Amino acid sequence: MTRVKDIPPGTVFGRLTVVRMLPNVDKDKKALFEVRCSYGNTLTTQGTKLRSGRKKSCGCLGESFPHSDGKAKAFDQARS
Repeated sequence: MTRVKDIPPGTVFGRLTVVRMLPNVDKDKKALFEVRCSYGNTLTTQGTKLRSGRKKSCGCLGESFPHSDGKAKAFDQARS
């Protein structure tokens, strides 16, 4: 098992590709990485979120896969 700090540039997690490890850490002292999504966006995220699978994209997955089962529409109608 690799440590978070051992994630080399070019490693792919879902739609995110690691660009570089940032020299600073966040408030929880977690290592931060600059990543680029296949959608074209660049963002900063924790290495632990990348390795655990909690961070897979920049948010474009929600745009790529809209609700096709009608649940969102039914929910909106119920609230009216």
